Amino acid sequence: MKITMIRHGQTDYNQRRLVQGGRTDISLNETGRQQAQKLAAQFDPKIYDQIIVSPMTRAMETAEILTGYQDCKTDERLREIDFGNWEGESVMALQKTCPGCFDRQTKLILPDYAPVANGETFEAARARTFALVTDTFAAWPEGNILLICHGTIIRCLMAEVMHIAQVQQLGQVANVSLTQLTINNLITGDVRLDFYNRTV
Repeated sequence: MKITMIRHGQTDYNQRRLVQGGRTDISLNETGRQQAQKLAAQFDPKIYDQIIVSPMTRAMETAEILTGYQDCKTDERLREIDFGNWEGESVMALQKTCPGCFDRQTKLILPDYAPVANGETFEAARARTFALVTDTFAAWPEGNILLICHGTIIRCLMAEVMHIAQVQQLGQVANVSLTQLTINNLITGDVRLDFYNRTV
């Protein structure tokens, strides 16, 4: 099974560097719509056997631009991680007040953030995305699958499927970038990374 993952287009929260998670349901901004339209111009949704989309507005709008939202289904397990009380807060301000909750190099949020922000753990996000992959693999073992979702969710899914110990070992996923895995056997871990964070 091949799984291609696309992160949603830019939102105002992305542009302003505010924490945006599973509680924050906002639309794409004009840049985000243009990003999705640029990809759509060289994108063929008909090659996929199944298209699964996060139910959040920014992902669904991206899916509509890319696919016309035909033959798509939504799945709550693709909802972005719930960043708790941090949602809507400035990333730069949080880096100053909680420096231990951010990776020093990438500046991405670390798993240690969860008790501080009363947010969802990375372990929980890894578990729910792996459950989605397991169910999809059972239904489409030779299928070509497209997921349209969120940056942290893509990183959590990849870490769990590829047996990567820490999500922070994976870099930032850009808006409307593509990442693809080939999964031959989930039980034995026969998984190949085809490409990561590819932009157009």
